[in-house]
Amino acid sequence: MKKYNSCSIDIYDGKTYWHKAYPTLEEMYAHLKRYVHKTCDIIVYDISDAEQNGIKFVGLIKGYDNRKDSNEMLAL
Repeated sequence: MKKYNSCSIDIYDGKTYWHKAYPTLEEMYAHLKRYVHKTCDIIVYDISDAEQNGIKFVGLIKGYDNRKDSNEMLAL
């Protein structure tokens, strides 16, 4: 089963916050929309197999803003 974790980085002061893991990206986005109120960059990881293979980078959401209709994830 997939598990996605995210870390938000405040673009003004660099403070970080690790959010709880969710089984789908849609649930992760819903959590971010509800709880993240500052403009920030968000790093998204797949932690499904973290114990054996470590975390896997999924993408980056630059300039996340919960007031926007869309916050597109960039895959690097």
